[in-house]
Amino acid sequence: MGDKSAIEWTDATWNPVVGCSIVSPGCTNCYAMAMAARIEKMQPQSHYAGTTRMVKAKPVWTGKLALAPDHILTAPLRWKRPRRIFVNSMGDLFHEDVPDAWIDRVFAIMALSPQHTFQCLTKRASRMRGYSTTPDVTHGIAKAVDAVLVDLDHQPEETWKPVPDFHSHEASRHGRIRRDGSVLKEQVNERFDRASVTLWQDKVRHGFNGGPAKLTREQAAEIRMACRAGETQQSIADRHGVARSLVSMIKDRKVCAAAFSWPLPNVWLGVSAEDQARANERIPDLRATPAAVRFVSAEPLLGRIEFTELYNGGKYMNALTGENWLPGAGSIGSQTFEGAKLDWIIAGGESGPGARPMNPDWPEDIMRQCRDAGTAFFFKQDSGPRSGMKGRASDVLWSCKEFPA
Repeated sequence: MGDKSAIEWTDATWNPVVGCSIVSPGCTNCYAMAMAARIEKMQPQSHYAGTTRMVKAKPVWTGKLALAPDHILTAPLRWKRPRRIFVNSMGDLFHEDVPDAWIDRVFAIMALSPQHTFQCLTKRASRMRGYSTTPDVTHGIAKAVDAVLVDLDHQPEETWKPVPDFHSHEASRHGRIRRDGSVLKEQVNERFDRASVTLWQDKVRHGFNGGPAKLTREQAAEIRMACRAGETQQSIADRHGVARSLVSMIKDRKVCAAAFSWPLPNVWLGVSAEDQARANERIPDLRATPAAVRFVSAEPLLGRIEFTELYNGGKYMNALTGENWLPGAGSIGSQTFEGAKLDWIIAGGESGPGARPMNPDWPEDIMRQCRDAGTAFFFKQDSGPRSGMKGRASDVLWSCKEFPA
C-alpha cells in the first residue's frame, strides 16, 4: 500500500485484501507474486504470510487470502486530498474465495470516502457481476458502513508502547507507528513486525453493538428532517439502530449518497484482458455490471484484441459503442440492440525480467478503435527492447494518456 504510486494511471494503491491464484496467461509473470514474497520474507508474521510459495525458484500464489489489518483497511478515510486509488494491486477483490462480508467492508470504506475515485480491477468478472447485481447488495454495504463507524466512534484513546526490536519506535492502539515522537507515513507501517503491533491495535467496543444499517433513501431523508427538528442525534441513532456518527454524517451529507443505492459514483470497475479469448470472456460480464465507469486493462497485452467484435453467448458485440448483433446479421434490418459500453481502455506490454514481447501493432490498433468510438485510451508502456516499438514512429501512441470524462 502506498499514498503515492509509480503506476501512471493512478495516484495511490490500497490493498484491503492480499493473496491470489493464477487464473489465466496474464498471471504468469505477475509482479505482485514477487512483491508479496519479498514482504513475506521480511515480515514473516505479517498478513502476507503463506500467500506465496517457491516453484522452480519463482514465487507463485498459493491461493491463501488475507484481509488487511484495520490501519490499512481504513487508510483512505485518513487521506484527505482527493486521489485516484487503485484497489488491490496485490490481489483480486473478487477472487472466488473472498467472502462477501469482506467485499462489503471494502465498499463501505469507498462509500465513506467520496473525495476519492477508486479503480477496482479484476480477472474474476463473473464474480464481480454476481456480487454487484445481488438484490440486497446495498444492505450488506450499509451494515458494513455502520460497523466501520461504530469502530471509529469507540476507538480507545490513542496510547503508545515501544515496538520490540525497533529502537526509538512506538506503536499505537490505532495501528500507527512513530519514531522519536514523529508519526511515520501509513505505507511504512508494513515494515514492522505485525505480531508486535497487534496487541495495541485491537479496538475496544465497550459492549456497543451497532446493529444492521439497512437504511433507504427515505430513512436518510427522515434522519435529516429529525435533526432539523431538534431531536438529538443519539435518540435518532437508537431509533434506527445505527451509530450516532452515521446520523451526523447523514445530517451533514458527508456520507456518499449512493451508500444507500447502487452503483457508488466514485467507484470505477474494470477487468484485465490480455488477449481476445479473455476479452470475449470477461468484457460481457463487465458490461452487465452496474458501475459509474467501466474500464479494461489490456496489460500485459499478449495478442490482438478487437473490442468492436467480441463474441460471447451466441452474439457479437461492440464494447466501445454498446451495439450487439447476431451472427450473420450485418446487413440493414439486422437484429441489433444497445447495451452498456466501455468508458476507458488501458494498454501496455509486460514489464520486468522475462517480459513477453508485444507486437507494436496491437496497442496501435486498440488506440485506433478507441479514437473511432470516442473512448478514452491510455498507453502505459512497451514490453522491452525485443518488441522494437522504441524504433517506430509511434509518438501519438506514447503520448496518449487519456482518462474518462
